[in-house]
Amino acid sequence: MKTFPLLVLFAILFAQTSFAQSDGCEDGWCWGSDPGAAKEKYALFSDNLQLKDYANAIAPFEWLYDNTPNLNVGLYIKGVDLYEELLKKEESGGTDPQKIIAYQDMILKLYDDRIKNFGEESDVLERKGRKFYFYYKDREDPEKWEKMYDLYKKIFELNGKETSRTNFTFYMLASVNLAARKKITEEEILADYEAISAAIEENENASSGSEAENWADLQGKVDGLLAKAVKIDCEFVRTKMGDVLKNNPDDIQTAKRAIKYMLNDKCTDDPLFLIAAQNVYEQEPTAGLASTIAQKYQIEKDYDKAIEWKEKGIELAGEDTEKKAELTYDIALLKSVQGKKAESRKLAMQAIEFDNSIAGKSYELIGDLYMRSSSDCSDPNPVKARAVFLAAYDMYAKAGNSSKMAQARAQFPSLQDIFTMGMAEGESISVGCWVGVSTQLRKRPSE
Repeated sequence: MKTFPLLVLFAILFAQTSFAQSDGCEDGWCWGSDPGAAKEKYALFSDNLQLKDYANAIAPFEWLYDNTPNLNVGLYIKGVDLYEELLKKEESGGTDPQKIIAYQDMILKLYDDRIKNFGEESDVLERKGRKFYFYYKDREDPEKWEKMYDLYKKIFELNGKETSRTNFTFYMLASVNLAARKKITEEEILADYEAISAAIEENENASSGSEAENWADLQGKVDGLLAKAVKIDCEFVRTKMGDVLKNNPDDIQTAKRAIKYMLNDKCTDDPLFLIAAQNVYEQEPTAGLASTIAQKYQIEKDYDKAIEWKEKGIELAGEDTEKKAELTYDIALLKSVQGKKAESRKLAMQAIEFDNSIAGKSYELIGDLYMRSSSDCSDPNPVKARAVFLAAYDMYAKAGNSSKMAQARAQFPSLQDIFTMGMAEGESISVGCWVGVSTQLRKRPSE
């Protein structure tokens, strides 16, 4: 009784071994039920293909294709090579358009059967897609654009950002043509466009040099194709996207699309632009976006809100000292507009600490603050009353602004006032009120 399980096991192993031998497979090549004939046909097919005797390569290939469809992936690779050569010859000198279509269809079928027998669908469909458009675009087939759209949409679904630039273009072309024929809605073509654009942007950001330029060029081409099917303007944003932006702030994709469309149509003054920008910021906060939102509030003269958003931008700038300097300088300007001179100066100096390249603008701003302070810093002493202009001159000199230096110099104390007050050129003089600095006494140049 104990030997029975062993006998069953041996029987199973023997059956498996026999099956492996009978299917004709060895080292990745499955020669079928008649390995000898299959090997002979394959040798004949390969030799004729190599010798460019394409006419005599057809028969052995067709035999293999019919009798050993799972022979090896190489059968399909070489089969495509064969029919591409036959197609090329027919296109260059043939007179039978039906034969051209037959060869094209055979190439496309070989890709499909390769997937069926050996998988690798994403890669093989990508290859098929590069040919499909050219084969179908001029055919008298009422469903050709539907067929193209289905194929390129699937290619994109399988490959994502790894889709080739060629197939991205064909996908958008198919989408535009279907939209023009009212086969898909505006919303559907826009969804296709946004998916393609997002993948292109990802590739462009990951590239540099000429490769990045190629992706940017592709985006321009895709934008141009979209414009042929849908009029994207601010009215479109208002009517098609306004309710979503207002009532569904979590829909970040719609918000991003709205921002892009409104930038393109130059209507960022529309209140929806600010709503869309804030919706995106809530989920994907960046210094650049915070700066954009701040700019909108600044245009509306809501300076407190503008400062609040610029401060958020500074927090998000991280190690980007140039961005921090730019935003800090912007806040200094806003504080100046609000009449908060001391705060403005402090921020202008902080901007310089972040990035010295902004020093020119910052020193000029401080000079402007001083120039506008003569009424704030009045003094019975006519020389000290004009000390703010001496301090302004010093700032303009640091900024390298000769024009404003001349304006400040024209307001220096007169020589007579200096003499009358018992003072002398070159001595140190304190500038009063909020300015609180010391400078060197100089006379007005005209005297």
